Amino acid sequence: PRPLTGQPARHLEALTAEIEDEGLKAALTRLGTAVLGQKR
Repeated sequence: PRPLTGQPARHLEALTAEIEDEGLKAALTRLGTAVLGQKR
């Protein structure tokens, strides 16, 4: 998926900011990027 920029990127960062497990955080960031980056 293409990288997120602007507001969607900030939103995803806010959603994952509290996650301490780096592996889980990376996986959820990849998933969120794929979902939020889809054309509607």
